[in-house]
Amino acid sequence: MHDSRCAEWYQMHVNGGGTLSWERIAEQYEGLNGNTIKKRVRKWRDGNQQEAPQGESPVPSPVVAFPDLKRKAEPGWGLDFLDKISDVQDTLQSLDTQQNVAHAVIDTDLPVGVIFPGDFHLGGRGTNHRLMKQDMLMWKTLGNAVKVVGMGDYSEQFTGKLAKIGLSQHVMTNDMQIETVMDVFCTALKDQWLTFLEGNHDGWAGAELARYVMRMAQRCGVPFLGKGGELYLTGKGHVLL
Repeated sequence: MHDSRCAEWYQMHVNGGGTLSWERIAEQYEGLNGNTIKKRVRKWRDGNQQEAPQGESPVPSPVVAFPDLKRKAEPGWGLDFLDKISDVQDTLQSLDTQQNVAHAVIDTDLPVGVIFPGDFHLGGRGTNHRLMKQDMLMWKTLGNAVKVVGMGDYSEQFTGKLAKIGLSQHVMTNDMQIETVMDVFCTALKDQWLTFLEGNHDGWAGAELARYVMRMAQRCGVPFLGKGGELYLTGKGHVLL
């Protein structure tokens, strides 16, 4: 059997891209019929397919190019990526200023009063906001004679699973509670603080307002002691507290 003849027959047949049936092809050759030619071509094709990869047509496929194909990073990128992640972690760590022990030095030999107010619950329906303001103005009037340690629960913050309680217990929305606390404590009373601690209500502020007490401490330039810590207060070389 000649491969060239079988290839020619296949190309002439409708299955190979031509227009003729096996019988019409056989009419051109004396002593052959359509079934004989069909078997020879099939045997020829089977032999070629065994030599070629499975499923590959003996007719070459067109080459496809992708000039703008987005390429994956080259293998070995992992070590450089770890350096970048380490830089991100350093930045995240620098934003977290919580500490367990803090020292405050007051450059004076005069008496200094230290007060420990807490449970402000600003924004709560049961909070006496008028009296709260009077107390705060008193601290401000006393100036350096009084320093304040914030003991937590600066706002009401019934959120999350407790949000239903907030519907009847809040006189301002959660975000406005935070904004008001920030403005009053970090602007009007900025110079009064020695440190801030965090209360349980402050932890209910939700993910979008998380750690707002730490941000208050950062704005006021004082330590943030989280839910508890040690504060050492010194004046003129003597430990006061």
